[in-house]
Amino acid sequence: MPRIRGVLFSFEDTLLEMPPDPTAPLLGRATSPGTAEVLATCFGRYRLGLVCAGEGISAASVRATLAVLDWEGWFESVVAPHDLGYAASDPNLLRAAASSMGILPGRIVAVSTDPAMTTAANRAGCRSVRVGGPQPQDHEGPGQHTWTAPALGDIPRILGDLERAA
Repeated sequence: MPRIRGVLFSFEDTLLEMPPDPTAPLLGRATSPGTAEVLATCFGRYRLGLVCAGEGISAASVRATLAVLDWEGWFESVVAPHDLGYAASDPNLLRAAASSMGILPGRIVAVSTDPAMTTAANRAGCRSVRVGGPQPQDHEGPGQHTWTAPALGDIPRILGDLERAA
């Protein structure tokens, strides 16, 4: 497997707590436990990007939220289906994110709690980690896999394991 160069996080479902009303604005949502620590660890080792899945959420609104959280310096790319005309589960959204970072999809790991996002990542040629997901399983495409992490805090360890296995 190629060396990991970048990590794409799914923003609203993985780094932020999901409110009872999924249409609630991004600003004011609580961050998932341990998010800042995970991002700080990953930032020191990988290039980071965000993929947004929410309907009607733009990259600009995500960047505004990142500024409030003081996280804007960690992410070099923010892509949103609202801006690009793709569905949230379209592999082209992940390809666009990889392209905006100048990294081949095979060198990217996408991290999400959403199985549709991890499947889209695999279809785009990325590896993926599903936070809180089921047992690991093969996905479409030769050599493409989704690994699982019990919690977001496990992501740095899993990325390290993937690096050592490469």
